[in-house]
Amino acid sequence: MLKIFRNADISKRYTEISLKSNEKYGDIIKLEGFENIVSDGYYGGAQEWYRQNREARAWNEKRAEKASDGGCGFVSVANCFAYYIYKNNKEAFSNSKEDFLRLMTNIYDFKGRIFLKFGLFESGLRKAARNFSKHTGYSVKFQKASFFENKAEFLKVSLRNKRPAVLLFGWGKGLPFTEHWVTVTEITEIKDIENNRISDHIISVSSWGKKYYFRLSETEKWLLNTPVSLIFQKNRNKKPPV
Repeated sequence: MLKIFRNADISKRYTEISLKSNEKYGDIIKLEGFENIVSDGYYGGAQEWYRQNREARAWNEKRAEKASDGGCGFVSVANCFAYYIYKNNKEAFSNSKEDFLRLMTNIYDFKGRIFLKFGLFESGLRKAARNFSKHTGYSVKFQKASFFENKAEFLKVSLRNKRPAVLLFGWGKGLPFTEHWVTVTEITEIKDIENNRISDHIISVSSWGKKYYFRLSETEKWLLNTPVSLIFQKNRNKKPPV
């Protein structure tokens, strides 16, 4: 992320699903249990946690402020990794906010040399995910929708395979945030009542520890990238670097 609207007006338009008079629900494809990766009612991580919980981090205020201002991409990586652990290694999983903040901190600390003055772009997000994986005994691969690929179909396949996807929002009038990474956790088909055909999709995303909804048709033009899935895997018989 480059910069967020800290005082954004998050209206019901983005916190509830609303249908038009000629619409009905179709299939809903979602990440089962994503709401469990962080306790206390949070829906994924939140970048402002970098500046909170002083006892849970070993940073000075300047570093914490910088991470909080530009940390949405690192939080998206943390969401994806935490969900992978939740689904594949529950005995090693903890969903406390303190442990999630520790995960966020490790991803930021292991990011390597990434130029953040103008925010975290996709190349930096991939590098941070790779460096974190390498230091913790995991590997990560990326699947990315092509420019002309149907974004809704890509997201459906990703979510059916239990993989969150990440998106980078750009600039758009009326958007509750701008220049901001989010984690896609759910997609809902919207059908036309008369012909029963899919007319639109609503995506559910994790941002700032909450759940928001966006019509794909309205927001697609504001995206700075096509969806990217992060595929983590535990390295067999390989100890992580000390």
